[in-house]
Order: sequence, then C-alpha cells, then structure tokens
Amino acid sequence: MELEENTFLCFQIYSLYEALYESPVFFLNENKKYSSTALKNRGDFTESFCFDKLKSIFGENRVFRNIEIVNKKNEPLSEIDILVLYGDIAIIVQAKSKRLTIESRKGNLSIIQKDFKLAIQDAYDQAGKTALSILNPNGRFRNSNKERFEIGNKIRKIYPIVLLSDYYPSLTIQTKEFLKLQDIGGLSLPVITEIFTLDIICEFLSSPLYFLSYIDRRANYFYEINITHELTVLSVHLTQNLWIDNGYQGVYYTEDCTADLDAAVLARKYDLPGNKTPIGILTKFKDTLFQKIITQLDQGETIQQIELGLFLLKLSEDTISNINSNLNLIIKQTHLDNGVHDFSLVFDELSSGITFHTSFSNLIEANQILDRHCVARKYKSKIDKWFGIHIHPTSNTIQIINYLDNKWAYSIELERLSKHLKHNTRNPAKSNHKSIGRNSLCPCGSGKKYKKCCL
Repeated sequence: MELEENTFLCFQIYSLYEALYESPVFFLNENKKYSSTALKNRGDFTESFCFDKLKSIFGENRVFRNIEIVNKKNEPLSEIDILVLYGDIAIIVQAKSKRLTIESRKGNLSIIQKDFKLAIQDAYDQAGKTALSILNPNGRFRNSNKERFEIGNKIRKIYPIVLLSDYYPSLTIQTKEFLKLQDIGGLSLPVITEIFTLDIICEFLSSPLYFLSYIDRRANYFYEINITHELTVLSVHLTQNLWIDNGYQGVYYTEDCTADLDAAVLARKYDLPGNKTPIGILTKFKDTLFQKIITQLDQGETIQQIELGLFLLKLSEDTISNINSNLNLIIKQTHLDNGVHDFSLVFDELSSGITFHTSFSNLIEANQILDRHCVARKYKSKIDKWFGIHIHPTSNTIQIINYLDNKWAYSIELERLSKHLKHNTRNPAKSNHKSIGRNSLCPCGSGKKYKKCCL
C-alpha cells in the first residue's frame, strides 16, 4: 500500500493516544526550572478531577478536599487529598502523579520496586495513617482554609483508594506482589487504580450505593481477582454483578470480558450504535419494585439505609426476580383483604435474612409487628443480621426499615417467641415456584426441607 509523503498509517490507535498523553511529561521534565511545577500541576489536576467526579455522585456536602490531620498544637501530621463521608462510611483518596520510569518499563526489578513505593506504597501508608485518626474519636482535623473540620458521624468503615494520574502497566499484579498491607480494624483492603478507570466507574455507577457497592466488592476480592486491567472487572460487575463464591482462591478474568463495556463507552462517547449501558445490573430491573426500593435508599444516608442498600445490591438475578414477584403478590393480597402480609428470605452465606412486610396499618402498629417478626425470624434462623422493610401497598414506598445486627445467642425468651412464629398463610415464594422439589430448601427461608415445612 502506497502512502502520500508525510502520511503515516497507525495500526493501533491506542498507542498513538497514549503517546500524545505521556510524551509531554518527558519534555517538561527536561526543563529543570519547570519540572517541579509540572509535577505539582499534574497532582493538582488528579485531585481536582477526582473531587469533581466524586462530588457528582455523593453531592457537594459529602465530598471534601485537602483535609489535614493535626495534633493538639494544631500542627499538621498528615493530609487526605479527597475525603468522602457517607453515613458511617468514609472513602479516603490519596492521589499520586508519580509514574513508571523508562527503566521500570524495561523491566529493571529494583527500579520497579522503587517506583512502586513512590507511586503506590507511600500513598497507601498515608491513607492508613489518616484512617487511624478518623477512626479515633479524638482525631483533630482542619480544612484547606485552616478551619476546624468536624466528622459528624462515628465512622465504622473506611475504603482507601490510591489514584494515579497515568496508566500503570501490570498494576494489579505489582500490587499483589509488592504492596505491604496494614492491619487496622475498620480499614478495608485498598482499591488501586488511575483516573481513566475512575472516570468510567463514575460514568456508569453514578449513584452512592452503586458506586460504594462496587468499591466494597472490589476491595473484598483484593486477593481473589486476577486481571490485566481494572476495566475488565468493572465490566464483569456491570453485566454479572461481581460475586465470588466462598471456597474459590482466585478468579482470572480475561480481557474479552470487557467487550460489553467497550461497546457501551463507544456508544456514549462517539454516538455509535449499540447499548449505552451494558445489559446487567443497571438495566434488567429498571421500573421494577426492587429498583424503586434501591432508588429510595440512595436518597438517604442512615446506617439502616446504607446497609440495606448494599445488602440488596449483592443479591443474584434470580433472587431479585423472586423478590419482585413476591412483592407484587403480597401487595395485591393486602389490597384484596386489607390484611397484613409478608415473606422472608434467608442467606446463609451472608449470615443475613430479610422480611418484606406490607399492610395498611398505622406506622406505630406496623413497626411493632415488623420488629417482633424480625426478632423471632432472626432467632429461629440462627443468623447474625436481619433486615425488615415495611412497604406501603399503595405508594410502594418504604415506610419503615428494621435492622438487627448482633451475634446469635441462645435465649429462653426468644426461644418461646420464635416457637410461635407462623409461616405465611399464603407463602408468596411458594406460589411463584410450583416446581420446587420435596427435598429442596423451602423458599420461605426457614432453612428446612420443603417437604417438612410449607408443602
């Protein structure tokens, strides 16, 4: 193929874009007078970019920039680049503009380790140091204006994110190999990524619960997930709802898993034909009662709302379909007989259960009935957590959330209460699954075989 003079043919457009983004850094670094300023500007851009993205998800009143930890003399000890406060959960972002040197890219192991320390280990260590102050009720903070900064709620969980300004080859592999983790109660395992991936995460998971659900899952599977690029696991999450069953030591996701996400990004950015959102967690239950519940939970930040929202977003497609059909059934029953109807589900792997409850009762009476039922059901199921939701049968809105979180222990009083616990007179789960095997677990959530329970 002949080309005109000064015309070039590029077979891999990504390499060209990468060169356009990265090459100026080398030119700027050659200018000794300006190199430090250039590095600072890159760091400031990374911070401001992240700040704007997280602010678009969590709102201006929950995202803060450049929060300093100070001692009793008001002297700075450390700094948080970006801090998100959402209920009793915090996200700490430490942004770094340090990049891999040429020697690292050539495979020099000692230089790779040095670059890794400067780019990632130091940022993670700083996140751990600031986390200790946040988890400490006596921690002292001030904002970028040197004014006292108060963290309102007692923080239960902190998610550290190390954010890089450049694409970092083999980031996941190097993180597992070199990162020295800290064992701090309340501090999650880290999420290590760069601004390009954060941009895509925020593009698709644009609400607090969906974003936090992914960060929680990604951090919890820190050891199990093996990938060459972070977008691969994001694509898996969008299409399949990221979940790894207990007993698996590791899962490797190949890059072809990113196809749905790649197509959606092209459809959004370049208006090409195709789905602008991958078919999966964001599309399959649109306009259903389940999605309406998630939307309502997304608008608040109490512990009950956050915990319930994160729990529901972990559920499988079959379970969500079951919940939708059962909710429609008990709401219809309530309209027909003006009575009280509910159904419960137990999840042994999560040591959790949930009761959906609907009636026209006043809130005081409904709360008493729901609380008594949840206490008895939790005890009878011998699990640690139980959620209860009272839904108004006309508006389909959540009116009451009951959240029980305590280790199961034998109780004579609860034994007596749970002994008189009756199953639904018309179990909605049973009504929607007529082909349940006699030896299968009963869908009512009792933990017993179907033949010995609701058959």
